[in-house]
Amino acid sequence: MGQRYTRCIFYIFQVELEYSLLYNLVLVKEDENETTYQVNYYGIEENKKLVKYCKYTKMTTCSCFMFEF
Repeated sequence: MGQRYTRCIFYIFQVELEYSLLYNLVLVKEDENETTYQVNYYGIEENKKLVKYCKYTKMTTCSCFMFEF
């Protein structure tokens, strides 16, 4: 495992993990089909996104559509 997960890759992962801890996550709505969260970077209120998770299909979508394909 150490041959694939090098020290350099670890440092890249560490920075990404630290940035991910700066996001606010607020539960907006939850029902039997879907859970909706409001997500924004800490301190930036005007850039809120809605993230929806469908429990049946196990698919996640975001209002920014950057991960749609």
